[in-house]
Formats: sequence, C-alpha cells, structure tokens
Amino acid sequence: MILGLDISTNCTGYCVYDPETKTIIDKGVFKLEGEMYIRIDMLWEGLKPILELHKIESVHIEDFLMKFSIGRSSAFVINKLITFNSIISYLLYKEGLIIKRYNVLSARKKLFGIARSKAYKNSKELVMDQIKRVLGQEYIDTLPLNTRGNIAKEAGDINDAVVMALQ
Repeated sequence: MILGLDISTNCTGYCVYDPETKTIIDKGVFKLEGEMYIRIDMLWEGLKPILELHKIESVHIEDFLMKFSIGRSSAFVINKLITFNSIISYLLYKEGLIIKRYNVLSARKKLFGIARSKAYKNSKELVMDQIKRVLGQEYIDTLPLNTRGNIAKEAGDINDAVVMALQ
C-alpha cells in the first residue's frame, strides 16, 4: 500500500492507495493546532494507526516548497514547513518505510497531462477539476462538506495527497 501525504503545519492531507487494485482505500486530513511539537505529535499519532491498519510500504510526499509565492510565503514560513516535513519524514523512515518525494508540478503533469493553467483561479481548482476528470464524480462525492453543504476547504489537501499517492 502507498500513503500519499500533503504535509503542512495546519492541515495535512493523506491518501491510502492500493496499486494492485488501483483503488483509493482511505483519505482524509489531520487538522493541527498548537505549538510545533504538539502539531508533530498530533500528526504522528494520527498516522500510526493508518500505517498499521493498511500495512503501508511506501510513502509519497509532496516535495518541499522551495520558492517564495508573493503574499503567501516568507523565509520563516518556508523554514517552518521544511522543518515540519523533515521531522515527519524522519519518523516515517524510522518505521522502515520507503520515502519518495515528488515535485508537485511534475506530479500533476504526470497524472493529468497539465500542471498549471490560467483558466483556473488557483491550483486547488485545477486539481479538483482534473481529479474529477480522472477519478470521476464518485470520488468527488466522497469529499468532506462544510456546514453549507459545499466541498470543504480541506478537500484541497486531500486531493494533493491523492496526487502524491497516484505517482
């Protein structure tokens, strides 16, 4: 089994994928809060049962963000994300798991044939639309909803984890 992760300090998306049956077995998010070490503990405690239950062998992780996005990132934010991602990756490695990192744009291009498009307001919309095209409406219908009945914001993190798992 493959575990796809979109690791972030606030909301980490995950996807368990069975490459033999080409089936998504489980997906979701871990909402994290508190100091950095508390967030690490929260995520690790959430991942451990998934690793055991699904007999994960390989973990596909979205590679580190390596450049600034105007208005969205700073050296402090990038450093915090790299540190968090590295600690979680190390804990997974210590469990004997194979860790593979994928550049997000390369992963999208491989899966969808497209990585970016000006036709979309943002990358989350592009991924949602392309996942619907590849996996169908049935997949979209399983995403979490917000209190208004619309697809929840954290679905974007789940979708990014799905992209990683399908590499």
